[in-house]
Amino acid sequence: MSRVIRLLATATLLVLTACGGSATDGAASATTSGTVPSASPTAAAPTSTMHAPRVRNPKDARGIAACDLLTRAQLVDLGLQPDSARPAHSRVSKDCTWETDDGNVAGVLIATDAITSGLESTYLRRDEFAVFEPGEVAGRPSVRANLNPGPFCELWVGVADDRLLWVDGNVGVGSLPDPCERSRRMAEAVLSNLPPLK
Repeated sequence: MSRVIRLLATATLLVLTACGGSATDGAASATTSGTVPSASPTAAAPTSTMHAPRVRNPKDARGIAACDLLTRAQLVDLGLQPDSARPAHSRVSKDCTWETDDGNVAGVLIATDAITSGLESTYLRRDEFAVFEPGEVAGRPSVRANLNPGPFCELWVGVADDRLLWVDGNVGVGSLPDPCERSRRMAEAVLSNLPPLK
């Protein structure tokens, strides 16, 4: 469980840094994992002032509790136990973790109600990650960005240019055949539930 706390705290720190806060401003955040496909040629390219690709067709997650980002049916399909949900919140993010059917932990963090620099914050800190693999999930730019090497997949996805989703389907210490498979599926499911940003 110590890795869960460490990862959640790291995710919150990155989100806080993105919007000008400090590490002491927030509580622990959640993580998730998922397979990150290679970058698509249709993904929007970064602008001259941005390092991260722009988010086409942004989604709106404002006002949604993190534990409500996935339906009960989706949680069951993902191998997560719906009744094990543990919400947590900080000044800029909403988090939720679930126990998995295989005895692990998975979670999500979403920065939605505070303006942040979105996926750009992850790109600006790329030198701090042991693993940094840009990709795309459900037509949106993503990065597999792990602070430590190992069988983990912390997946950061641009919901909008100033909104960020973080998932890690393998928060615990278990090793999965494909460490990113659950993270990718979790991110795809969350994105499918969100309405367009207006």
